[in-house]
Formats: sequence, structure tokens, C-alpha cells
Amino acid sequence: MRSSATASGIAVAVATLRGLANPFSREVVFDCVPPSGGRYRFHLRRAKEGWRAYILDQPDYAGRAADLSTTHRNFDCDRGQYFVDRQPAPQRRDAARAVAALWAEKTTRYCCYGELFV
Repeated sequence: MRSSATASGIAVAVATLRGLANPFSREVVFDCVPPSGGRYRFHLRRAKEGWRAYILDQPDYAGRAADLSTTHRNFDCDRGQYFVDRQPAPQRRDAARAVAALWAEKTTRYCCYGELFV
């Protein structure tokens, strides 16, 4: 596992799934710890419309509304998993990773302070 930082300053630990060393890999799992706290795990996967960040693990919503619209998530019925709802879908893996990290930061702020996504 290795750590890196994104442009937004969010520390991200990256784990390998099917060869992270290969920049053309269609799947990657990574852990994210945003500055405001919490631990997240994502599975980046190539889909026909672009990259998706499936949410493997995240903190509880602490009694706040957890509907898909408020939390900026969507549900993949075929996989039975939630993913970060970003339209249009990122076309590059690094962009999907940045979107997931930003979503994690915004989600932590929502859970802790009630700040809505803007």
C-alpha cells in the first residue's frame, strides 16, 4: 500500500487490485481518509459511460438523510452496490479517483456538520 495526495490535499492510500502498476487496468481499489475525518474505501471500475467509484466502505450517516439524491450516490442494480453519482462520468481513472476523494470529504462534512453538497 502507498500513500499519495490529490490536488485538493486529501490523503489517499492506494491498494492494488489486478495490478495498479498498470495504468490501463480497468479496476482499482483504494482507501481514502479526507482531512475532516472518516475512512472510505472505493472500487474504481470502468463502465461503458466512463469510470465509476463504487463505495465499498464509508462512515454511517449519523442520523442524517441518506437518500440517493441528498448523498450524491446512485445504485447499480446489477452489482448490488452504491457508487458516487457524477454526471458526466469521469473518462480517466485519475479523475474518478479525485471525484471519489472529493465526495468522501463532502460526505464527512455532511455527516458531521450537516453541510449539504454544493
